[in-house]
Amino acid sequence: MDARRFDTLVRLLVAATPRRQILGSMVSALLGGYAVARQAEAGCKKVGKKCDKNKDCCAGARCQGGRNGKCRCNSGFSECDKKCYDLQQDAEHCGACDISCANGGPCTGGVCTARSYQYAGEWGAFGTADGEFHKPIAIAIFSTGEILVADSLNHRIQMFREDGFHFRTWGTPGLNPGELSVPRGLGVNHGTRAVYVVDLGDRLQWFDEAGTFVNGFGAVGNGPGLFIDPWGFAIGEGGDLFAVDTGNHRVQRFQPGGAFVREWGRRGSADGEFESPCAIAVAMNGDVYVADRGNARIQKFSASGTFLLAFGSAGTGDGEFGMVEGGLAVDALSRVFVSDVANHRIQVFDSNGLFLESFGTAGSGDGELREPQGIAVDAVGTVYVADSGNDRIQKFTSRP
Repeated sequence: MDARRFDTLVRLLVAATPRRQILGSMVSALLGGYAVARQAEAGCKKVGKKCDKNKDCCAGARCQGGRNGKCRCNSGFSECDKKCYDLQQDAEHCGACDISCANGGPCTGGVCTARSYQYAGEWGAFGTADGEFHKPIAIAIFSTGEILVADSLNHRIQMFREDGFHFRTWGTPGLNPGELSVPRGLGVNHGTRAVYVVDLGDRLQWFDEAGTFVNGFGAVGNGPGLFIDPWGFAIGEGGDLFAVDTGNHRVQRFQPGGAFVREWGRRGSADGEFESPCAIAVAMNGDVYVADRGNARIQKFSASGTFLLAFGSAGTGDGEFGMVEGGLAVDALSRVFVSDVANHRIQVFDSNGLFLESFGTAGSGDGELREPQGIAVDAVGTVYVADSGNDRIQKFTSRP
């Protein structure tokens, strides 16, 4: 009997006052037996130690090799710090000694928990008709629930309801004002209902929600308001505009009408420097997160561009990135969602860069991803992913 179950039994016995005297001897016996068991456990042999019998070894282990053998973990148990743990039954101690969770879920505080996000639907297929896509790359959501998708290689914006019902398409291929050329940065102003689009025309344009051109600025260059191959875009709580100027390795900030405010960043790998940054997201408190693609990390700044922290490195493990490119979002709880493009998954972090969980694996089935790009989270926490390699949008909901 383990300590937790024993303590529970003792509390129940003590609480049963009508039979306290009758059960007294039983409690004493259990206490004596438990003390002997605890003493035996304290003197047990850990993994790797010499043994003669199975009972010589600590819980979860057996004596392999008989007399003068060594204690080894039983089948189904994982070794950590010379002890054996059964993650199928007692899902604790994960994270230590490279022990992962048997259910494939995240490890938080040394305890395995079920994955929070599950597949909840999808729409789209390769093509040019309404509701079809050719490399969807960015997503934005109005506070009223309408979903906008930058259908990049069809040079257009498509609009959908939360259930995937298509109700509007707009955009004409080209480089003239009001036309679109591979749109890949997308954002919306919830108050004015304006839609902002960054495209390969080295510019930022905005439209009304019906797709009527309103204004825009930008051209090739490295001065204020000029761009080289811009990518990501986000809108702050006050309506200010944040654009990732990828080829100039910087972030530019503008007022809602387009007036230049400030810039930060330069090429490099030190704190606050970038190597071809791509995606950007602004939290409700004003903090700015930038996907620093060439350095395989996420950097966090204040709204004025002061470096706060960085997290991530190249790799395939938790908190590592194969490529951070077009997808970055922050929800109302300040959780940071990152599209790990080359690892075909979405990773989730807290506001300080602590890994929480991931979801998605490579493939084309339900909940599987191929080179995911844009991410958006709605007011109730539903996550929408531009599954670019599969030319579709997938929807994930959080388990209660």
